[in-house]
Amino acid sequence: MADPDVSTQSGGYDVELFVDPPDYDLICTICQGVLRCPVRSACHHIFCKKCILQWLKRQET
Repeated sequence: MADPDVSTQSGGYDVELFVDPPDYDLICTICQGVLRCPVRSACHHIFCKKCILQWLKRQET
């Protein structure tokens, strides 16, 4: 069974799963979900690992 906490389209957790709105610093700017397996880029932005890997892969084409 699929993990209900993770969107199939993104790497982040759905913000609707949280009782209180998550801090802005915990939101992935790619998927707009709460960070899951966060990684920091060289420019110090933080993304979900799955999101940034997918984004980088699309940039290769």
